[in-house]
Amino acid sequence: MYGRGKWFIAPILLIIIIVIINITYYNRKRRALTESALLKESSITFKEEEVGFTSQNLPSRTQTLPQEEKKPSKVFVIQVGSFRKENRASLLVKKLKKEGYEAYIVKKDLRDKGIWYRVWVGNFLDKKEANSVLDKIKKKYPKSFIVYHKAS
Repeated sequence: MYGRGKWFIAPILLIIIIVIINITYYNRKRRALTESALLKESSITFKEEEVGFTSQNLPSRTQTLPQEEKKPSKVFVIQVGSFRKENRASLLVKKLKKEGYEAYIVKKDLRDKGIWYRVWVGNFLDKKEANSVLDKIKKKYPKSFIVYHKAS
């Protein structure tokens, strides 16, 4: 009589365990897919490798806009990274400045995605010059790209 009537407990426990494992797995998978989509859309890049430049191959200084002259309506900048946390963007700016680049942070509100801190380098009047600096930056930060930006 002891075994009769309690035969259903083991299969029910097994079903509960399977459901919990599936919920956990699919929540992690969904979260990973969401994060990877944000990474692709927001171009988040950050490599924590050491500086690969020596004194012989340091990048040339970027061409900055003269303050006395009229500023053009649009300039080329290089986006090296985009971060949710300002301190991560600040770390990248410090690294880029040590490497000789004119780096700075631009705060951007992406509405439902929140506020992002973009790390930009230079204000180039000429796309050729921006491309030459981009080639040097891409050696260390391969996901960097040029942005055609309205001058402020």
